[in-house]
Amino acid sequence: MQLKELLFIHRKDELYDYASDRLFLSKISKLNKKELINVLNDHMLKEDTMKAMLYILDNESMKIFIRACNNKIDMKDISFHHANKIALTFYGVINDEGYLEIPTDVKELFSKIYKEEYIQEQRKVNWMIQCLHFANRLYYVYTIDILVK
Repeated sequence: MQLKELLFIHRKDELYDYASDRLFLSKISKLNKKELINVLNDHMLKEDTMKAMLYILDNESMKIFIRACNNKIDMKDISFHHANKIALTFYGVINDEGYLEIPTDVKELFSKIYKEEYIQEQRKVNWMIQCLHFANRLYYVYTIDILVK
């Protein structure tokens, strides 16, 4: 499976929301689904984009993502919570057979960025994200974007 095939599984409105809200892509509202998928595919298969999108994975989710890059994983062997975090990045999918699967082109790009420097950077950024979420729960009056500022 390639990333484009994974993206085709999603509805156009889901793809649009992901592109605009998570990737901050603009000038996409008039694209049809196929055009939107092409734009997403090209953008998501850039090293900087993948690095940034995988920051949200906690240590356990990242370990599972790495395992899934080697071979699809039966959902019976992992928690849904971690698999769902990976699926929310749009870099993985829980398929109809009950396996967490990572597209081939995603695996290839990840093997290029998965170096010690990125591992340390990803852990630091994820720790900060978790701190912001904790602060948001503790001081519920603030949204995450205000805490970031």
